[in-house]
Amino acid sequence: LLEGLLGSDSIGFHNSDYVNNFLDHVEALVPHAKVHRFTERVEQSKGFTEETFAFVEYQGRLVNVHANPISINID
Repeated sequence: LLEGLLGSDSIGFHNSDYVNNFLDHVEALVPHAKVHRFTERVEQSKGFTEETFAFVEYQGRLVNVHANPISINID
């Protein structure tokens, strides 16, 4: 499953926790993948949060891994 996802150019998850979980599993279970993580402190309306930006080197390719939070307007 992980190797199948790494066939994509870009992989998006709902939040940085899910990004980090995916990257942890790639590091543990995909021996030839190299994970590069970058954490940035981002200001939001309710304060600061840390966002993880990453890419994975796998089979000569770079795969972008990022958080793409969505919101739903209930009005």
